[in-house]
Amino acid sequence: MIFNNKRIRSLEEKVEELEITLDKVLKAIESESFLEDFEKFQKFNQLKNIIPTLEIYMSLKQLIIEMDLYRESVNHYRDYSNLASSERKMYEKEGVCKGLIDKIRNDLRDKNIDPDEVLLLYGISLDDLENFIKPLIKK
Repeated sequence: MIFNNKRIRSLEEKVEELEITLDKVLKAIESESFLEDFEKFQKFNQLKNIIPTLEIYMSLKQLIIEMDLYRESVNHYRDYSNLASSERKMYEKEGVCKGLIDKIRNDLRDKNIDPDEVLLLYGISLDDLENFIKPLIKK
C-alpha cells in the first residue's frame, strides 16, 4: 500500500510538471511574435541547406542592411541635392552594395549554387538588384 501511495505521488508530480510545461508552450504559441518567429524558423530551414557557410549568410544580412542605408542616402540626396556630403555618402553606399552583391554571387558560384535563387529565397528580388540604382533619376 505504501508503495502504491509513493507511486501515485510520483505520478502526480510528473503530471504537474507536464502541465507547467504545457502552459509554457501554449503561452509561447499564443504570443504575438510566434508566427513571425515561426516563419523565420521555416525560412532558416529552407536556407540552411542552400547557404553553405556562415560567411555567405552574414554577407546576405549585411547586403540587406546596406541596401536600406543606400535607399536612405538616395532619399537624403534627393532632399538635399546641393550637399556634396549627401552625394558622397550615396555613392559610398552604392559601392558597398555592389561589392557585396559581387562577393555573394562569386562565393555562391564557387560552391555551384545559383546565386539568384539564394537571393530570392532570402528576400532580395532581382528587381531590387537591377533597380536599386534607378532611384537616382531626377525628381
